[in-house]
Amino acid sequence: MTVAHEYNRQDALNDIAHVLGMPPADLPDGVNLSDAGMDSLRTMALVEKWREAGFEHIDFVTLATDPTLDSWLAALFEPAA
Repeated sequence: MTVAHEYNRQDALNDIAHVLGMPPADLPDGVNLSDAGMDSLRTMALVEKWREAGFEHIDFVTLATDPTLDSWLAALFEPAA
């Protein structure tokens, strides 16, 4: 996995908030992103962006299976071995 070292959790929060059209501060820990307005098109856009940023392990199914903020951040920054 090749991840740009400067990309961090705040960047991911900013990306998620941006596609939802809200400030990052409005995304509480544990929020269900589907309930916040995340849909499959937005999810795919994020998958594409994150894979281009070096997160090759991220895929749509992983994110769609558990659409909570905490699980997405864990999938990005704490990938299973």
